[in-house]
Amino acid sequence: MTIFHRAPVTVTVWPAIEVDDGYGGVRPGEGPPMTLQAFVQPLSRREAEEGYTDSANFKLICGPVSIDRWSRVEFDGMRCNVIEHPMRHRSSPRTEFTTAIVTRIG
Repeated sequence: MTIFHRAPVTVTVWPAIEVDDGYGGVRPGEGPPMTLQAFVQPLSRREAEEGYTDSANFKLICGPVSIDRWSRVEFDGMRCNVIEHPMRHRSSPRTEFTTAIVTRIG
């Protein structure tokens, strides 16, 4: 059991998969959703310095999962897109984790 089994935020991730585009090729599409536990850190932005406290970007820290640049993420009623390539940290199998920067949409 790792610390991520006790993470406070439930996150739903729709990984990107290749789907038929109808013209004989493929395009990115949404795969089946998976639910995981994560730590979510709001990231600061310029408006926070001007008195606004609502952040649009967040850092997800979760166990080893397959989140990629084209995944869609949802947590606490917010829909988000991944804006940077997620990083997989692999010190050892027991301490492996993934971090991803996401931004709120809609």
